[in-house]
Amino acid sequence: MAIKIDNLPYIDISLFVKNGIREDQTYVSFNDGVNDYTIQIVKIPSNLGKGFLYYFRCPLTYKMCRKIYKPKGSNQYLSRTAYRKMYYRSQLLSGNARDWSQYHKQRRKADKLKAGIIRSHHKGKPTKKQTTLKIMELKADNYERKGLNNLNFRLLY
Repeated sequence: MAIKIDNLPYIDISLFVKNGIREDQTYVSFNDGVNDYTIQIVKIPSNLGKGFLYYFRCPLTYKMCRKIYKPKGSNQYLSRTAYRKMYYRSQLLSGNARDWSQYHKQRRKADKLKAGIIRSHHKGKPTKKQTTLKIMELKADNYERKGLNNLNFRLLY
């Protein structure tokens, strides 16, 4: 089974499961537009006793994984542990930048929820959406306060 992959940063095993893996199949082949790849797959019985779970076997570490990655500059798909210096964007942010990022994320969620609220109270009690909105706004305020405290601390010293 050959599948065309458009230079994705990672490939999930579910892509191949949806397209159908044969019972006797032990490898998957795909093309990312530049290279052809063949990666071993492992089939393990589900712990629920119904069906199977499929994993990639990393060509370098031989670990089983559900996703294989190809970061920029690399020429092969491997597991996350095979790449020593591969991070999520949030892992590279400073604590203060992470707080501000969380603040803006919570604020966007709260604004989106606020736009969808038609009634704030029903029979004298706040609606579920209104209660959720209050919690989101409190979280955003907490991140804002935390970020401002860090900023004030840095300005003082």
